Amino acid sequence: MLDPKAGSVMRRDDGPGEVTRLLERASGGDLSGEREATPRSDLYAVGWVAYWLLTGRPVFDGETSAEVLAAHLETEPAPPSARATQEVPAALDRIVLDCLAKNPAARPASAAALRARLEAVPLARPWSQARAEAWWRTATGPGSEVPVG
Repeated sequence: MLDPKAGSVMRRDDGPGEVTRLLERASGGDLSGEREATPRSDLYAVGWVAYWLLTGRPVFDGETSAEVLAAHLETEPAPPSARATQEVPAALDRIVLDCLAKNPAARPASAAALRARLEAVPLARPWSQARAEAWWRTATGPGSEVPVG
């Protein structure tokens, strides 16, 4: 767990090779204890989720928690388009990478700013409820219920 007030990271022992999901999504500044968690820390997590949704993979892979943590602190992520099986618009690549910026000041200024940038991304096919439901069923497997909300 990450305790922003204490600036500490604790790892639950889930067995060899298991990395606590919270650690995978935490920003480098949060992990190092150099900075206090801010709304821009949340945008790092949004970038992490967007990356996973686009690629089906975490931003950084590693055999150990230490490898993943080091990557969050020191390594620039590959663009989602380099790891995705479908086309990712260049503007969306840039947005996701901006959310994952090591320096919080380089991330979008707010969730509203992020939303405005996302809404401006040109899509070859408009996103719809039907496409969202089809994606959900593909991503979660046959027979899964589509969340309502």
